[in-house]
Amino acid sequence: MEFAPYIVVYFDAQTDSPIFDLVIKNTGKTIANHVKVIFEPPLETSLKNYDLEQLSFIHQPIPAIPPGFELRTSIDRLETRIESDTLPKLYKVTVTYTGGLNDIVRKLDYLLDLNMFHGILETHKSSLTDLTHAIEDIPRQLEHISDRANEISENLEQLTEKIDQVPGHLDQLIVQTEKISQLGEKLDTISEVLEGLDGTIKSKNTKIW
Repeated sequence: MEFAPYIVVYFDAQTDSPIFDLVIKNTGKTIANHVKVIFEPPLETSLKNYDLEQLSFIHQPIPAIPPGFELRTSIDRLETRIESDTLPKLYKVTVTYTGGLNDIVRKLDYLLDLNMFHGILETHKSSLTDLTHAIEDIPRQLEHISDRANEISENLEQLTEKIDQVPGHLDQLIVQTEKISQLGEKLDTISEVLEGLDGTIKSKNTKIW
């Protein structure tokens, strides 16, 4: 038993992905040969464009799995699967294989229950997936910066045009100011005439009949 191969089958929900995986792994110390994995009920998925019927290692024997080697494939969205009332959550898995010093057929039974993931609070760890998402986000951020730069450039052009128009407005303002000054001079003259007329009237003797 110390040197025998040991095949484990389990569902793995990694913290940086909404998809859970099926893992078949040899945790023993020698090669496992002719590995057969049978699911009851048959394995299903809700993922579109993903046909589990074409997943060869659960429909035909795996020739060999070396020590420490694993086969991994995505199966379904964990949230969708847990909330589904039609897709199975409980699977009985039967594994048979040969290998070890005593090359006999070995059989193991597993019960895989997706309900065990229900209510688990995710502990996120930075991973290559996070790095990939960050790199993918760089072009979007650069595009955003470029759009803001274009807006600033357009605003500067409009401001420059308004500044160029300022001298013309200043010339008009100067002309209007000169007209106001001239009008003020005319008003002063009118005021002087009225004051003189008032003085003339007051200088005469008046009589009330």
